[in-house]
Amino acid sequence: HSDHLALFIRIRLAKFLPRKNKRKRRFRHRPRRPRFLPSTRQPIDRTKLRDKHVKRAFQSHIASALQPSPDSDPDSPPSPDALDAAVTAAEKELLKGVRAKTKPWFALSADQLLPLCYARDSAHLRAHRCPTERNKRRLRDAKKHLDAAMEFAKQRWAMELAALVPTRPQFSELAAPPDLEEVRAAIKRMANGKAPGPSGVTSDAFRAMIWTEPDPEN
Repeated sequence: HSDHLALFIRIRLAKFLPRKNKRKRRFRHRPRRPRFLPSTRQPIDRTKLRDKHVKRAFQSHIASALQPSPDSDPDSPPSPDALDAAVTAAEKELLKGVRAKTKPWFALSADQLLPLCYARDSAHLRAHRCPTERNKRRLRDAKKHLDAAMEFAKQRWAMELAALVPTRPQFSELAAPPDLEEVRAAIKRMANGKAPGPSGVTSDAFRAMIWTEPDPEN
């Protein structure tokens, strides 16, 4: 009881005792240095070469840049530095721009299924609130479109995953019956003193028989 009274008095006196002024620590804002400096290289979109007109212009630009001078030998191949410079110049001239980011196949399938799921849910809610023939027909159509899209997505997933899983090698020789040498090697690996199988022949008898050579006349 005395300990509690002392604590109570201390709490009451703490209201009247002057508090120490704590100095607030001031943190100076330091600008962060970029970990990687931004690249000054101009972005190149090489997917534009899929267009046959851009590809033809790209090839002609490189060919015109690699034309031999009158003083050089026309049959000599261009140097690697000249070829690199010609390709770089053609890229800067014809392939300017940032490559458009394409979503992976599973993200594209999800983007196709989500709107159909939302349409099916809204049609179901509308048919539940107002069960008219028009709303029921809309619900059936929404379910039909969603089922078709899900079947297509399943086929796409199966095709993509089958391409990732390596095919199993076919060992046709495993289906053939074992020859005499394979049987002898298997019997040699058998341990002595083991219980016999349904035939009643022990492993010791099998190991004793493999040392007898078969008679070629019989």
